[in-house]
Amino acid sequence: MLTEDPEPVLRDLRVAAGDNTALLARLCGQVAGFFMSAKTAVMCSAIVEHIDGAAEWAEIGRQRRLLAVDHDGEFESSPEANF
Repeated sequence: MLTEDPEPVLRDLRVAAGDNTALLARLCGQVAGFFMSAKTAVMCSAIVEHIDGAAEWAEIGRQRRLLAVDHDGEFESSPEANF
């Protein structure tokens, strides 16, 4: 998630998903929505923009982040943490 060059990662995700593009969109969209922050913006934005269908799933990830429990004090779950 902490990359400035998302293309190789996107390519690998597409290869791993094969023909299952619906699953790719669902999983990647939720992960991007959950982990979107200033540190992960390049990768998460690329997922949402370049994987068909991921944007629709990102909102679920954002909602799950709001419900997340921070056990170690390092996780910001406020709405402001998301773009």
